[in-house]
Order: sequence, then C-alpha cells, then structure tokens
Amino acid sequence: VVVEDSFFAINDDCIALKSANWSYTPADGIGEWRMNVERVHVHGCTVLNRGSSAAFEIGHETSCDEIAQVVFENCDVLAKHGHGAVFGLHNFGRSRIHDITFRAIRIEHHFDKLFDLRIEPSIFSDGNPEDLGSMDNILFEDLDIARKPINAGYTVSLIGGHSPSAEIRDVRFRNIRINGQPIKHLDELPLHTRHAHGVRLLDPLDIDAPASLLMNDLPSPELKKWIARGWDTLLVPLASTEQHGPALPLDVDVIHGRETCLRAARLLGKTLVGPDVPFGYAPQHASFPGSISLRQETLRLLIEDIAASAALSGFRFVYLWIAHAENDPVLREVLPGLRDRFPGCRIEGLRSLADYAAATWDIMAEAEGISAEVGGSHAGEIETSMMLAVVPERVRMDLTEAGNPAPFSTLVEKMMSEGMASVSPNGVLGDQRPADSLRGRHYLDRLARYLADDIAALRLKDIHV
Repeated sequence: VVVEDSFFAINDDCIALKSANWSYTPADGIGEWRMNVERVHVHGCTVLNRGSSAAFEIGHETSCDEIAQVVFENCDVLAKHGHGAVFGLHNFGRSRIHDITFRAIRIEHHFDKLFDLRIEPSIFSDGNPEDLGSMDNILFEDLDIARKPINAGYTVSLIGGHSPSAEIRDVRFRNIRINGQPIKHLDELPLHTRHAHGVRLLDPLDIDAPASLLMNDLPSPELKKWIARGWDTLLVPLASTEQHGPALPLDVDVIHGRETCLRAARLLGKTLVGPDVPFGYAPQHASFPGSISLRQETLRLLIEDIAASAALSGFRFVYLWIAHAENDPVLREVLPGLRDRFPGCRIEGLRSLADYAAATWDIMAEAEGISAEVGGSHAGEIETSMMLAVVPERVRMDLTEAGNPAPFSTLVEKMMSEGMASVSPNGVLGDQRPADSLRGRHYLDRLARYLADDIAALRLKDIHV
C-alpha cells in the first residue's frame, strides 16, 4: 500500500493503520478488517491534526497477527493540537507490531505527547486482557521538531509495555533535532518508559543499514561487513542500451530497472542492488544509432559470470530481474543450471515474464486512467512517466511524440524479424506526450511490489518443499 503526496487536515488520526475484530455482514459493504497489515509506505504527505488523536497512528485496533514493514518518510506535521501524540503506536490487541520506520519527518508544532508507544488491554483484546501482543524494531530517524517555550512541562513521550510478557523492545532514535539542535540524551524529549528494553539513542555514525543500497556505491571492505551482517540478497537488473524514441535517452531500461530493484529492496529489507547489466539482446533496435545488442551466447556467459562472482562475494540469494523483455529467453535457458551450482548461494530470476506483464505492463496504465494504446509497450507513456519520476532532467518533453498504438502482440513477430523501424519509424509503441511523474512513481511501485512478491513466493516454495 502506498500513500503519497497527500494533505490531511482532520480532528481524528490523520493517517492510521488498524486491524479490528469487528464483525460485519457482506451487506455492510465494509468487508473483513481483521487482516495483517504489511508493507505500507507513506511518503510526501502533510498533516494538520486539530483534535485529541495522533498525526501518525498504528492502532489502537490491533487484532491481526502482524503489523509490519511500515515506513513513514519525508512528511510534514504542520500542527498537532490538543491531546494525543505526533507518533502514536498503540497495541491494544494481540498483534506483533514490528519493523516500523519513521524517517525524515518535520514537526512544526505539537503540544502534548511527541512519542506515545503503549501496549494495554482494551475492548480490542479479544476478551482476554492477558492475550496481548508485542512491539519491536521501531526506528525514528532524521526528525526535525520545533518546540515553543509554552511546551515546557506539558510535552512528554511515553514508551510502555503492559507486562514482561507484553513488552516493547528495540526502539531506536537517531538524528533527532529539537529547534535545530541534535539531542544528546533521551531525557531531552523527555521520555518515560515501562516494560521497555533496548530503547536507545544511536550515535549518528552507528548505522544499521548501508549508506547506499547500490552495491557499486560501497567500498569492498564495507560490503563484506554488510554481507556478514545478513545483507546477503542481491538484485541484478538485466537491462539494455537501446533507442526509446525522440524524447528519451538510450538507458531507459537501465534507469527503471535499477529504480524498480531499489524500491523492491526497501520492501524486502537487507537487500542490495546491482550491478546493472546495461547491455542485452536487442537486435530489433539495430537500425537506430546508439542501440547496442549482445549476442545471446554473450549474454548467457555474462549472466553466468555475474552469478559466480556474486556467490564468491558471499551473497546467499541472487535474483536476476528482467528490465528488458528480450533478455528473458536467455535467462530461461541459463537459470536451471545456475540455481544450485554454487554451494551456499541460490540463483533465481523472474519466474514468468507472461505473468509479470499481465499483472503490470498490460494493465497498469488503464489503472491510472490511461488507455493501453497510450501507455504502450516501448517508449510510450509508461516508460516516459517512469523517467519523469526518476530523472526528469533527462526527458525532452518538447520532443515527445506518439507512435504505433497497436497491441504489442500484433507487432512482435514483425518487429523481431524486420526490426522496430518496420512497425514504428520513430521507435515508439504508445504515446509519450501525456507522461506524468506521479503516474511514473505509481508504475515503479507496482513493478517493485511484483518483484518483492515474486521473491517471497520463491522463498515460500522452499518452505513448503
């Protein structure tokens, strides 16, 4: 679930994640509320809270098994008036709340509690006040808090479990600034704790993640350290350098392949990205200057060598992502011999290009109100929008054009035998002109979620075998 670029001004919780044990009949039209809440990303939002509630809330209704992998980042709190907290995590049910991150949040005004993390029995405890959940692995970092003199004596922060069997663990704070000054001790919040363990203020240099998720950004000794600490999954985008019409650069597949993998890495956790494979099998673009195509045998050997090198580096799971469709037949050919070739390292890749296309490229433009003919399968609205979302300065919107709007399935045979120019003289399948950066972010998020789900399915298959 992605919540982005939105403004909330209400008297109740502004952005809230809940899982209730309420019962509804189908006629109510609401559906089942008691489901796990996982992989939620809130970013670029602004909130104004005018009541006795929270700006950002998880709970109080927590009747599922897990609420996990939630990220709030790059958000602004204009004001948190009245009682309640800026950051509210209230486990008043049976859930395990874990792997929650609040990052790059700016708070212009608040009066009552800043942080309020609690586990308590309530009407949401399924009738058993002792059947309470837990809370662990919570990170607050890069917070800028404006605090006025009138707050003195009123503003507090609470972290409280209910009992030794229902406690809060591993709550970390890093780079917390009040009125521009970094705090040096949690007493400066001030903070009160009960049945809470591992609550600590981290040194700014005490990082629990690499400085970059791109493998090539890391020095070799640092990479070795992170692999040893469990960052042993590597995503490798198999891309291409080829023409993408009059308005886009040659490395479109490299850019969206890398960005998709980065977004998926954040969803998966403890996952690195790279190196990019910038060349692939693309003979259909040969008549357009700048397009580079590898022979299939060359690409096969390249994939084998990358897999061997990654295994030698210590990675335990390497996933080859298709960022250029024509690379898929080569991957299908080489993958069976790679999966278990390297002891201690499993090599995998996109399980089904057809399923991937059906769940993403074939439908995601229409989900955004853009026709499939405009979205296109190559250099159309979809790819132009993704480029606007990542590298807008490299998109020549003044040169955008429409291309062939026909479905890819009706063009592919002629395109692969006679070249792209035979079906689209300008190299575009779709229409570049309506491209939009917000849609581009939605497209990339959809691809990333598919990638993360594909890896999860591969790992789940192992568990069931």
